[in-house]
Amino acid sequence: MRQRNSNRQSGTRYLLGLLALLALSIFAAGAYAQGGNVTITGTVTDSTGAVLPSAKVTATQKNTSITRVDTTNGTGQFNVSSIPPGTYTVTVEAPGFKKYVQDVVLLADQIRDLDVHLQVGEQTQQVTDHGVRARGEGPGNLGSERHHCE
Repeated sequence: MRQRNSNRQSGTRYLLGLLALLALSIFAAGAYAQGGNVTITGTVTDSTGAVLPSAKVTATQKNTSITRVDTTNGTGQFNVSSIPPGTYTVTVEAPGFKKYVQDVVLLADQIRDLDVHLQVGEQTQQVTDHGVRARGEGPGNLGSERHHCE
């Protein structure tokens, strides 16, 4: 009788162990899936508000140095999509304008609207925006920021 109880307890422990492992696997897969990609989108204009086509927009993730580059279209719009959440340094460059640099923190599944106004000047000159903004931070939120650097 003791042998039977011992076998039954061993079988129960084995089954509970398998269920715990299965639950842990499902939880881990769900947690990984929540790390959804993010998007940085916006419009690049000059100080008069005219759109700047062909401006180079670079987003570099600070922790990994992974870089994504986009070029503004004919209406000055850019879209850097399908990048992992994190802190990015966004750089915007166009001939005849000062380089624009800003750090942006992006959370999972976030879309950040970043409108940039470039100033006339040499590309060797740089305008850095250190402003801290909390708009649009959160899953699924659409944040909107307009930046005019002087």
